[in-house]
Amino acid sequence: MSSHIFVDETKRAGYVIAALTVSDTEAIRKTVQALVLPGQRRIHMKHEQARRRRVIVSALAAMQIQATVDDAARRYRTDLAARTACHCLVEDIASATAILGS
Repeated sequence: MSSHIFVDETKRAGYVIAALTVSDTEAIRKTVQALVLPGQRRIHMKHEQARRRRVIVSALAAMQIQATVDDAARRYRTDLAARTACHCLVEDIASATAILGS
């Protein structure tokens, strides 16, 4: 079974990037789709209330997901340097995933 990598970033409190490695994407998609409320097209934590965020995070934490989070703002002085470092992190994760999957 092959792994997939999903990446998201925020610049709200510096520059933080999260990369998730998922092996069973179908199960993950079903779980996430079940969390989408009537009238919603998708989940975006920015738009969720604190209680709902806890429900979503609990459901995601129960799944077989490997996450890597990098807070580059603590190590780099500019957005460009932080962004470059984070993109290198994602490339490293993709390489490691490809090696483990073969």
